Amino acid sequence: MMRILRMMKPNDEMKLIISKWLSSGAARIIIKSEIGIERTLGVKPNNTDFVFLTEGAMDIRRTRDDLVFCTALAPYIMSGTDHPESEAYFYGEIRAHSVAYRIKKETALNLVEKFNLFKQLWIVEKYKSQAIWRRDANLNGASVKVAIGELITVLSMLPPEFRKSISVYKFLQERTKYSKSTIMRVVNHYRDNGQLDIKNGILIEWIPKEKG
Repeated sequence: MMRILRMMKPNDEMKLIISKWLSSGAARIIIKSEIGIERTLGVKPNNTDFVFLTEGAMDIRRTRDDLVFCTALAPYIMSGTDHPESEAYFYGEIRAHSVAYRIKKETALNLVEKFNLFKQLWIVEKYKSQAIWRRDANLNGASVKVAIGELITVLSMLPPEFRKSISVYKFLQERTKYSKSTIMRVVNHYRDNGQLDIKNGILIEWIPKEKG
């Protein structure tokens, strides 16, 4: 199985920027899901706001077909489009048990300038752009078996509370164009090979390297 290309998420830079936005009092909360309340909120980027996540997770989906590019864990900053008439290529779907805020882009950038955080913001934006490219690099051109294996690896690296909230099959269906029968066939291959343990649809254990 090929090695998946990984990146270090700039958590420190995101935390620093978010802390300045929150302390300014200019950010307004848009969702706060309490335990036991299963709801999500779709957020479309625009040219006037930043949306940022302080708790929980957000699925980044492609607008034209709702394909999930990635699941972003807090802290996370989703920036909007750069032009009023441009169509957003993606949107965020904030998952249950999350806390997210919205802040006007002009205010946010003024605070970035005030605290000299343009380098940190550039690192954040660069990371997000490269993450999309690397996601495609990991999957495009790979065999179905390898691509599904890489996505199972991604799922296995997410926090336990997230893994318990979604079945392996749904996770794969949301992130690929493969049919249910194809996904089932490859998943069963890994299970039969002793690499994958699933209980009630939930990932229990994943061994990426084939035995033997």
